[in-house]
Amino acid sequence: MHGRLRLVLVVFLSVVILLPVLLFGHIRFYSHRSRLPESGVETVKLRGIHDRVTIALDGGGIPHIDAATAEDLWFAQGYVHARDRFFQMDLGRRMAGGRLSEVFGETALPTDRRMRTLRLAATAGRQAAALDDVARRTLERYSDGVNAALRDYGRWVAPELWLLGVEPDLWAVEDSLSIGLLLQLNLTWAMGDEIKRSVEMTHLGRETAVELWGWGTEEQRRWIPPVDLPSRPPEEEDAIMPPFGGGSNNWAIGPARTVTGRPLLANDPHIGVAVPGTWYAIGLRAPGIRVSGASIAGVPGVLIGHNRRVAWGFTMSMMDDQDLYVLTLDESRDKELVDDAWIPLRTVTETIEVRWRSEPETMKVRISRHGPVVRDTLDSTLALAWTALQGSSGVNAFLRMARADSVEDVASAWSDAAGPSMNLVAADVEGHILHQVVGRRPHRIRGAGRLPSPGSDSSWAWKGLEDFSENPSMIDPEEGFVGTANHDLFSEGDYGRKQAFPAGFA
Repeated sequence: MHGRLRLVLVVFLSVVILLPVLLFGHIRFYSHRSRLPESGVETVKLRGIHDRVTIALDGGGIPHIDAATAEDLWFAQGYVHARDRFFQMDLGRRMAGGRLSEVFGETALPTDRRMRTLRLAATAGRQAAALDDVARRTLERYSDGVNAALRDYGRWVAPELWLLGVEPDLWAVEDSLSIGLLLQLNLTWAMGDEIKRSVEMTHLGRETAVELWGWGTEEQRRWIPPVDLPSRPPEEEDAIMPPFGGGSNNWAIGPARTVTGRPLLANDPHIGVAVPGTWYAIGLRAPGIRVSGASIAGVPGVLIGHNRRVAWGFTMSMMDDQDLYVLTLDESRDKELVDDAWIPLRTVTETIEVRWRSEPETMKVRISRHGPVVRDTLDSTLALAWTALQGSSGVNAFLRMARADSVEDVASAWSDAAGPSMNLVAADVEGHILHQVVGRRPHRIRGAGRLPSPGSDSSWAWKGLEDFSENPSMIDPEEGFVGTANHDLFSEGDYGRKQAFPAGFA
């Protein structure tokens, strides 16, 4: 009886104390959000904007921003992204940078170790240094807008962080690039597939595995490298790449096949369910820019959408943009064998701040000539080569698409972007339709990246990235339509061996 009475008393006191706190927080939160309209149209003057900006929210709460200059447009987009999604943005950059433990303590350490090993934050810094003037200024103004929202709303920009007792850091150009790299990581399965094939071959034997995979030609058999393969079961590799499934599709129909005589485009990217959702619908308008569609909070521009002349959508291309290399190390495990020479590994010490711990976590990340060492056990030492760690950011490509006038312009926006690796489908007002594989492919001399390659033999190493012009592309095919669904579109030619299709994909 006493136990039940104590429980009732605890519940009663909790309600009495918590309800006023929650009510006060609710009132304060929404009173601070009044700087931007909740519906209708309002011309706003925000500190940091140089000219006029109008933000209209339609019946679905979708913001449509009209700015007198492009710089103010990106500022305003950063502002509304932060106003509505800053907690999501902050978690994204912490995930990419391996800093979740600063908020959630030891439970986030495995994820932070993985992300520090993959070197996304360091890569974002390198990409930032290589940006052209237009892209840099765009990302700077977007960051200015995010930070203006942090200043104006204070703790109410992300009540979740306030409840967690965390002060948000200012947004930087590198944070947006990190979000882009995180997207690129989520759009590749190649590393995990190599591990799974290795385990299958180790346990099933070479001939059974080759028959299972359908590698019947002599060329396909030459894909098998002369190296001892990892034998660890794939479920133990989750710390490198968690397994997941899914799919996506897009298509465009030319004007000859439609009732209206105009092209049609559809895109269903099958992004996983999340709260809040991955996409942030928005309309953006400034001199030379009039684009609407799905953006991602943390990145300026529109990823999937349309402007006045062209529409575009994306699916995964299944490009094999990652290779694992089996390293041969010396006794000190600080040098790798390359041909007949021992080459020192580069070592970086990472410090991870862990909440509720008196001392930070330190870890050493070793970097080979191929890329970071992602696994080091008695079974094998594996280094990762990945196009994302070697090329320029795809964020700039999304910005260029906003100004495209044709399907050719949309495709050329990706000419120097290393990734993400995707199937781009587009249609324009002139009636043209396009399918273009975007993302740079590894230039392999030997092998096909299906299994871990010998890191000690330089002939198996990548020779940079292939030119964008080598990627498959088609405009206005005779069939009158283009479509992709993560399937093998180009297996009749050389490209087929450069795609990585896991089990369950055609």
